[in-house]
Amino acid sequence: MNLGVYGCSFSTHNMVGAHLPWYNLLASKLGGVVYNFESKKEGITYGLGAAPTFYSYKRFIKNYKKHDLNIFIITDPLKYTKLVTLNGIERPVCGVNNIDNFILESKDQSEIELLKDIRSWYMVSDKEFLYTVQEIMIQDIERLSKNKVLLIPADLSWVSKKRLNTLCMDFGLWDLVYKQIECLRPNKNFTTGLQEKHDKIAAHFTEETNMLFADMIFEYIMNKTKMTLPKRIPHKHSWDYYYI
Repeated sequence: MNLGVYGCSFSTHNMVGAHLPWYNLLASKLGGVVYNFESKKEGITYGLGAAPTFYSYKRFIKNYKKHDLNIFIITDPLKYTKLVTLNGIERPVCGVNNIDNFILESKDQSEIELLKDIRSWYMVSDKEFLYTVQEIMIQDIERLSKNKVLLIPADLSWVSKKRLNTLCMDFGLWDLVYKQIECLRPNKNFTTGLQEKHDKIAAHFTEETNMLFADMIFEYIMNKTKMTLPKRIPHKHSWDYYYI
């Protein structure tokens, strides 16, 4: 079995390597591998940090037929739909604050003008239209892949109310991150000032959370057991092992 995985930073990893992320743990449990036919590499997804849904949708359309199972992470429908080349690197622009930071960093006037245009796009975008288009893309993904796709929401607020009842889980991936931090830093303002250690965390999850999530998805695939947010995520180390 080979798996295709599409989405945002929940489908990528940093310095920790391919052994830790939930999607590779899941593939191993299924007796297969995650594979990227564009880079021709095992253990690598089609994901991109902060990617808009349209970016992931295009990767899916190009590659879904080659995989035995596809996992598609539903992301923020309000993001600008294209990647932008800044300082020679293609990257997503995730909102007004992100654009303002890029403008401050850029020394290229043409880049600055483009970023200002995209900033205006954010200011006048029709949210209802963008949510509707995202739902249409998700429906197309379901239609094309039939039973070969698993839809994972990064945040429940980014899917329609009607779709909530059809998902394989009753939480979003950000909820799992907040539960992870809550368990590591109980009774504290747990999101303030925390930065992930890139050699300890992959796809925003600790080793323990990656293993837990892989087990949950495996159970769903095998037995159709709907995933629910765990009350507790046991960890081997204290919070400062994983975060700065």
